[in-house]
Amino acid sequence: MSALDPGDVVDVQLISVGFPLVASGRRQVQASVSLRYFCAWAFAHEDDEGKLQFDWDGMAKTARLATRFLDNVIDINKFPLQQIEAMTLATRKIGLGVMGIGDLLYEFRVPYDSEKGRETMEKVMEAVNWHSKLESVELAKG
Repeated sequence: MSALDPGDVVDVQLISVGFPLVASGRRQVQASVSLRYFCAWAFAHEDDEGKLQFDWDGMAKTARLATRFLDNVIDINKFPLQQIEAMTLATRKIGLGVMGIGDLLYEFRVPYDSEKGRETMEKVMEAVNWHSKLESVELAKG
């Protein structure tokens, strides 16, 4: 997969956190998760006729690239404990989300607290989830 072009850059953040996963007896097994989000509003563009469109292909490309990025973060991360490293490398947990959804809805004149607003948010996150999983499958294939 190729890198994004300079014009494709969107607002992203990366957070890597540790948390307890499973409590087994007295021993707590821990892992970490790498989290990232990108700005959904950045994919709202006017077409040649001036009509507002959502760039689903661009968002899919970003979701797939972000998934690959988060997987790479797991490989280069420095872990505070060997147990956390082992569990993290075994489970490779990531979290990918979006910000700017309110701005996106406003741009399309869709009320946030409406059925159409909820449907739009669900459709956006369903697409992010789908493309992230597709990329995860490709990563698993090696």
